[in-house]
This record gives sequence, structure tokens and C-alpha cells, in this order.
Amino acid sequence: MYRFKAETFVRGIEHLQLVQGDTAWTEDNESRSLIVTTLGRLLDASNEIGLALSTKSLRTLIEYLNLPNPKASVAKRFAEDAQGRLTDELELQPFYRLTVNAAALYEDALPFGDIVGKQFPSVTFDISEATKCLALQRPTAGVFHLMRVMEAALRAVARTLQDESVDPAKNPTWQRILGRFDAELAKPLADRTERWRADDPFFSGIAAHLRAVKDAWRNETMHVGAKYTDAEAWDIWNHVGSFMRHLATKIGE
Repeated sequence: MYRFKAETFVRGIEHLQLVQGDTAWTEDNESRSLIVTTLGRLLDASNEIGLALSTKSLRTLIEYLNLPNPKASVAKRFAEDAQGRLTDELELQPFYRLTVNAAALYEDALPFGDIVGKQFPSVTFDISEATKCLALQRPTAGVFHLMRVMEAALRAVARTLQDESVDPAKNPTWQRILGRFDAELAKPLADRTERWRADDPFFSGIAAHLRAVKDAWRNETMHVGAKYTDAEAWDIWNHVGSFMRHLATKIGE
């Protein structure tokens, strides 16, 4: 995906029209230099989004303007050709606009914050992709990525038990891991593993939350017919983000 530089195209077309309608620039080296600089940016932007014919015409025009004594009449023809090709090629290109807020989220490398990125580096891809999907109004795809994030969280919590039966390397199921959590919480506090005994409120809350996620979202997300609205997906995104930030205060990968 390319970032369309709308301002570059607007300024560039203005200067193409200036070359076509005004001859004053031929007597002013500073004005000609500004035109060349602006058209150079337009050329780069056109090349970046694949406007091959426009790029070629703009290059021809710029090369001519860089000659010692370019003639206004010749430059005008080159400018007309470049603008015509640019118009034709832009008509064939679909462009989609993001709101300012959506664009900021789309470009955010760590939308859940630095602490989550530091503690859970393996899921930065899925967090980023989930956020991009939601910014592009693809909510169901976004929820799918968020469930991958939650699975990483589930497995990170499982590691604190130091139990081979839920070793992430053996790819245990959600149900197996959650069942092991329930078994741990059913023990008297004094009999639990050291970390779970030392911070019972934290681990009890985390285990309950992960089971709620499984029942509310994960099971449904894994079915082919599951669909989410934008509002539902953003609610889940906010929920997962809040949970991951809380989890990252005490647990990492």
C-alpha cells in the first residue's frame, strides 16, 4: 500500500499549469528553480504509485527546464503532455481515504503501548495487523488477529505454572490450559505454585478473564460464519489492549 501524497499532486499540477500559462519564469532563474523542485517531487510521487507514463513525461519536462535557455513554447507542450498523462492515469487509479484518526492508528507501530511491545514482542505483528484491519474497516479480520494476541497471553500465563502438561511448546488447547488454571485455583492457597500463591488476586482475575474471552469471542471467531461489526471489533480491540497492558505489568514472554 502506498501513502498518496495529495498535496504534492496539487502543488505539482499548479506548477504544470504555470508553465503552460505564464512566460515570466523564463526570465527568472529562482522561479524556474522552484518549478523544477516542485515538479521533481511530483515525479517522485508519480513514480512511487506506478504512474509510468506520467513519470516519463515529467522527467522529459524537467530535463528540458534544466537546459540553459528553455523556450516557453516548447516547455508548454511538454507540460500539457505531462498534465494530460497524469490526468488519464489518475482516472484509472482507485484511491481510498482514511480519517485522520484511522490513519494515525494505521501507522502506529505499538498501538497497545511500549510496555506490551517490550513484554510481548512476538505479538506486535498481530496487534499491528489487528489495528490496521480495524482502521480499514475489516472488523472480522481484526478480531481474528486479536484472538491470536490473546492466545499468546494465555500461553504466557501457562508458563508461570511450570507444568509440562501445558507447555506452550507442546501446543496445548485453550481448554486444556484453562482447565489447568481452574485446577490450580481450586487448591488451597498454600498448595499453589509460588507465583500464583504470592499474587492470588492477579492470577485469579487473569484466569477468569481468559475463560470469558474464550466463551465470548474466541469460540465464535473460530467458526466460519462469525462476523463482527466495526463497533463490536473496536470494543474487543479496546478490551484486549487494556488486558494486555495489565498483564504486561507482571508477565512477559
